[in-house]
Order: sequence, then structure tokens, then C-alpha cells
Amino acid sequence: MEKSPPFDTGEVIVRIRNYETSDRQKCIFLLRQGHDPDFSEDRFRWLHEAAPLGPSSIAVCEDGNEIVGIYSVIRKTVRLGRKTYIGGRDVDPVVHPSYRGKGVFSRLLKFGLANFPAIDFFFNFANPASVAGFLKQGWKEVEALDDSVCQLGFSNPVSIDFILWLCTSARHGRHKATGCKEISISEADHLISAPKFSDSPCPPANRIWVERSSEYLKWRYLEHPLHEYLWFVMGNEESGGGLAICRVNDSRDRLYIIDFLGFRTETDLGNWLSLWRKRFPRARASAWSTIPSQSSSCFVRNPFRRGQGRKFLVRSFPEREVPPQLAKPGGWFITRGDLEIS
Repeated sequence: MEKSPPFDTGEVIVRIRNYETSDRQKCIFLLRQGHDPDFSEDRFRWLHEAAPLGPSSIAVCEDGNEIVGIYSVIRKTVRLGRKTYIGGRDVDPVVHPSYRGKGVFSRLLKFGLANFPAIDFFFNFANPASVAGFLKQGWKEVEALDDSVCQLGFSNPVSIDFILWLCTSARHGRHKATGCKEISISEADHLISAPKFSDSPCPPANRIWVERSSEYLKWRYLEHPLHEYLWFVMGNEESGGGLAICRVNDSRDRLYIIDFLGFRTETDLGNWLSLWRKRFPRARASAWSTIPSQSSSCFVRNPFRRGQGRKFLVRSFPEREVPPQLAKPGGWFITRGDLEIS
């Protein structure tokens, strides 16, 4: 088991080491204290123990028998054209509130950089609390991911919903919801294994993207312990087509467009919007600003979340071959599904 030399925080002496399975309950306890009081053990097991490329690489900081800091990385297959890389997706960094500002987080990152194997580069969607710590250790900000919306309908003509509808969905009212439908979970399970849909998202040319294999899609969307997703298909198994993965909130007035596969044309998107308007007549559809270019005319930057976009950060290793687009704005194809894991 890799360990770092103990270091003095100014008040106590702590040590950084690799995670062991026996640490699980202590890690979950810390995540509930320093991250989210409702943090789920099912989520921890799904995310860190059952991912397609194997268990996460996790470093823990301990003070005696207590774990006071965690830095974890999920390995994901990342592609650019025909080349594949292993990207380390930083997730759930947390330090106990009593140990913050004492260098614990920086030490955890340094330990990960030195000891996490088989990773070509790191990337994350840092929250405001962790951005500074990542930047100090060599992560670079690539771009801010802004929330974009399309208003599918409205109930009051004197409202922001009506204005958003005029700016977005009204333009595409001419399209009919032909050739697309909602499918069941069992149908989705079968469909994503079909060659025409499996591993065929729609990144623009020369964009870096997280590979969406059948195994990944099943783990990511069919086995998620916290969310049930809606699946909308266009075309069929033989001819190929489009697949949209969505989620709605409890009040059903927000439709989150999580991911696309096999995406083709603007007309196809118009058909999807027509279907969604019937299914969610007053909902506001939401997607990241890096959605496919053919959909950009349907969406506007969310006026309610302006300036609240997540920072997308990357960290490469100078001695390893990585795509030149890695740290360039617009170099990635990113969906909400790449960010959302909770």
C-alpha cells in the first residue's frame, strides 16, 4: 500500500495513503460531513467500485484512525478520432471542515499525480470550493460550461416562459414528431447493444469525447442508483438513427437533456422537440452549452443561471502523449451526462 510521509498541518500530523475497501464506511461518513449529508452508499459502490474500467483510484488522508480527506478519480476511455486515451475524471474531492486550509487537499492531489496508474490526463468539472486547489497543482481551466435552455411551452403569455418560448421552441413548431418515440428501459437495454447505436455519439470533427460503449451506457444510465432516465429513439436498430437520454425533475417542469447518440440533423432535433412538447407541454428543456451545433439555434443561455456554469479543468502529464486539443476551448464534446453523476 502506497503511503506518503506524514506531514504536520500546524496542529496535527496526518498521512496520505491509497484507499482500501475497509475504508468505505469512513469515507461515506466524511462525504456526508463535508460534501452532502444525504450521500448514498449505493452511489459510492456504483461510482467507485462498479465502473467499466474498474474501481476508482482513491487517496485518503488519515489522522490516527479517522479519514479527514479524500481525492478520487474514475478512469474513463476518451477518444479523439481513432485514438483512445485513459482520462481520469476527478470526483468527490472532500476535506473535513476542521482540516481545510491546512494543505491537505494539495497533498492529496500531489499523491494522486504520483501514484494513480494508467491515466493519460485528468479532467473535472470543479465546484467553486475546489477550483483554486486544482489550479495550484497544475490543472488548467479550459472553458465554462453554461446551461442552455429551450422552452417547450408556457401557461401564461405574460411570463419569462412565454418570452423564452418565442426565442426558442416557437421557431421549430413546424416540425412533426414523426419517426421518434419514447421507449422502455428494457427496449433501451437492447438498443444500446445494437451496432448502429452502440459507441456512436455525435461529436463534431476533431472533438475529444468520453467513449460511450454499450458497457459504459448500461453502467452509466441503466444501473444508476439515484436516477431513472427517459429514453427517446429515432429510427430503428437496422437503419440506425438518434437516441436521446433525458431526466425530469419531480415537478416535471424541467427536462434535462443528458446525452445524445447517433445524432444526425437539425430536422431530427425538431422532431424530438415536437415529441417533448407533447410529453411535457410546459417544461423547460436544459442542456449544456456544448450540445451539438445543429441544436444551438433551439437553445439560449439560461437567464436564471447566468454566470453559474461549472469550470471545466484538465491536467496533462508533460511526458505523456495527449491530444493537442486537450486544453483548448471548444476542443471537447461534453454533455450533461459527462458531468452528472449524482
